[in-house]
Amino acid sequence: MLKQLICKFVFEPVFIISTGRTGTMFFESFFEDDQKIDAYHEPFPDLFDLMIAKFRSNLDEKHVRKQIVGNRFTRIFSAWKKRKIYLESNPNLLFLVSDLKGVFPKARFIFLTRDPKTYLTSAYSKSPNNTDTMFFYGENDHRKRITAKDFTTDIYKKEWDSFSRFEKIAWYWDKGNREIISQTKRLEKSCIMIKFEDFFIKKDNIEISRFLDFIGIKSDNKTFHEVLLKRLDAKKNPSRKRLINNFEKWPDDMKRIFEKHTKNTREKLGYI
Repeated sequence: MLKQLICKFVFEPVFIISTGRTGTMFFESFFEDDQKIDAYHEPFPDLFDLMIAKFRSNLDEKHVRKQIVGNRFTRIFSAWKKRKIYLESNPNLLFLVSDLKGVFPKARFIFLTRDPKTYLTSAYSKSPNNTDTMFFYGENDHRKRITAKDFTTDIYKKEWDSFSRFEKIAWYWDKGNREIISQTKRLEKSCIMIKFEDFFIKKDNIEISRFLDFIGIKSDNKTFHEVLLKRLDAKKNPSRKRLINNFEKWPDDMKRIFEKHTKNTREKLGYI
């Protein structure tokens, strides 16, 4: 009970969440020497299994939240004792946001989105174990990822097994980003949404300042900005090789699948 109360009234963690392939690994390396922040990328346990069990084992809210407390209390308490901000970047938390907010009412969330044209190229080439022996949403993927069949109201649940790997990834981009849109409306001032392109590609934008202000660092620190920009140039977690071309060279059938699954959400996020 004491841990739950501390989580509720004391802790103020920051979670960076996305569909993956949005640079989340970068934040741990960037803040590794910082005196104000304890940053982690997918800390163990990364809660992927809990997210899946929430759907497939019908775990009740109480059980899910108890697991979150058990798996995160020590790390966040350690940061709090050092008067540091706990920052976790973890795509595996995407469908646990409501539970995280229930455990940590003072938590803040940063949602990263990415243009599906480049996301699909990156995700299709993603090898989860970095050996090119298995691929994201492939038959030999070592993780049994979320599917349309996990959602009773998903219109594609009966078609899922006939989807190609490309279509499964397109579906996941849409499902995940619709969840992000929904959560930003629910969380209001305790979250912000940042586009991958604005943060990692543009070098003269306001998103870096907005990000720093949101997590509690004064964005007028010029030295901090200079270090951040230099480290942004060092790409983290790139795909080892590309398995498909850029969007412009996709065949018509792939473009039709892309349009079918991403059109509405893409437009809501401002991706043409």
